[in-house]
Amino acid sequence: MRKIEAWKYNDIESVFDLPTATDTRASLPVELPEGFKLVFVNGFFHKELSDWDELQSVVDIKNEIDMSIRDEAKAFFPNSELFSSIKNKPLKQSSFKADPVSSYNAEHSHNQFYIRIKENTNIAKLVLVNLQTGGLTNHFIQIELEKNSTANILHYSGSLDEMTGGNVTGLRMSLADNAVCDYAILQNMNEHHLSILQHNVELSKNAKLNSLVSQLSGKTSRVTINALLAGENAEVQLHGCYLPAQNHTLDQHYCVTHNAPNTASKQFVRGVANDKGHAIFNGKATILPGAINSIAMQKNNNIALSNAAVIDAKPELEIYCDQVQCAHGATIGEIDEEALFYLQARGLSHEQAMHLLIGGFVQSVFDRSANTLKDYLQEITMKTLEDQYA
Repeated sequence: MRKIEAWKYNDIESVFDLPTATDTRASLPVELPEGFKLVFVNGFFHKELSDWDELQSVVDIKNEIDMSIRDEAKAFFPNSELFSSIKNKPLKQSSFKADPVSSYNAEHSHNQFYIRIKENTNIAKLVLVNLQTGGLTNHFIQIELEKNSTANILHYSGSLDEMTGGNVTGLRMSLADNAVCDYAILQNMNEHHLSILQHNVELSKNAKLNSLVSQLSGKTSRVTINALLAGENAEVQLHGCYLPAQNHTLDQHYCVTHNAPNTASKQFVRGVANDKGHAIFNGKATILPGAINSIAMQKNNNIALSNAAVIDAKPELEIYCDQVQCAHGATIGEIDEEALFYLQARGLSHEQAMHLLIGGFVQSVFDRSANTLKDYLQEITMKTLEDQYA
């Protein structure tokens, strides 16, 4: 996998060596916000914990997807030797739009869910819950927002025990003309868990995606969002934070392609790496010929709290068009010792001062985001920071 540029910083090959998970017992481990819940345990849909009947009354939903996706995946994997296929085939040979991991997921997901939010419909809150035990799990969700529809979607991933596990979750989303989606992701896995959450999103004319990601823990956790701005005035806002500590690796990977005039994208991600934590940001924006008057902005800021922490930051721009506004940058630094001394001189303990400085640094991600679900993510994220520096 490291031979593929998009995966050069993150070694996830071991996830494919895990045995398939089959345990489907569960209870909700955290308090989730009110909303329609769809719960998956080890990749299998859990009807008893979900609001299945209520959700069916407001959206079209079925436990299957467009079979052409699976056909594409099978074309990519003519045999069942998935791991060797992923490792040996270059990305450009895949017929699937995203990458080999997406193809793997579409081919081997335990459940494939299709959700269609009808034209002119507003879904105030849809909560996708992904719970894991030991072993390897896969599932795939396809969400379609029709014209003039809106949806607020929270995607929560968490562990049910301390066993070694892994999950590959694919989500394919399409936003029709004037559709708007606020999408929030919270990853909070155990220290033995490997998690890959892969998104492929296509936005039509005047469609808007506002994403907010908070990664708190996990042996290796990666969130990828590939967004295609296919219609004029389409817009994507990508905000995120990650807090790797111990020996955790937390990775956020964004790839936005501008393929129409007057499109806009913004990436703003901050991270704090402690102990032997590994933080990864890879953000890319490509402006194709003809996408005039497009705007693409990227900013990534990181703080390393120990000499053993590792931070990889790679913002990228590819511009094939004039008349555009683009900027990108990344910083890696340490805690401000003068600010820390100032706070301690006024009576704060070292732990309190650290919490205040780091909390303020991470808080800016939520302050800049207009995501309607940000209060929930902010509360959980700040509680995690408080526990780390109590």
